[in-house]
Amino acid sequence: MVSHVRFNHTAPAGFSAPPAPAPETVSKAEFTSLADSVAALAAMMKEDRETKAAAAVPAPMQELLKEAEPKYEKVNPNFTKIGEEILKDVFDHAEEEFPPEGGHKVTFVIRTDKSNAAKDHLLFYKADRRTVNIERREFSGVEGARKFAMLIAKQMRLPGNENYKISVSTP
Repeated sequence: MVSHVRFNHTAPAGFSAPPAPAPETVSKAEFTSLADSVAALAAMMKEDRETKAAAAVPAPMQELLKEAEPKYEKVNPNFTKIGEEILKDVFDHAEEEFPPEGGHKVTFVIRTDKSNAAKDHLLFYKADRRTVNIERREFSGVEGARKFAMLIAKQMRLPGNENYKISVSTP
């Protein structure tokens, strides 16, 4: 049994070890030039993505999308009145939104001390917000908001709404 093995570390005649690589350095100008090139490439890629995204949207809509952002308007008093009439003491306030992608959303905010939402939901979202798009066929306009408020009242088992029935049609 061999306890150790000895190796000859000398190179054979005619062969030599490769030279150690010299440390490579770049000048500040070369580094700046490279950084500028990378920045220009990144800008071209971003511009290309934006151009492709814009091409997917019809031309008349592009101007509207540039100006669009969610707009919160003063709340229609009808929605506040509906909340006060139907949801009574559980109602906190109403909100109205016109999102850029279209639609007309109405939100009835329920007081957290009267909410029947799960405690984890309230802990995470900090509010009980019930939202409906009143441009949908089954909840159209102010009467649609009234139907939605009645559904909330029924779901929360508020007195006077036990027998409320709604027929929701689907396309």
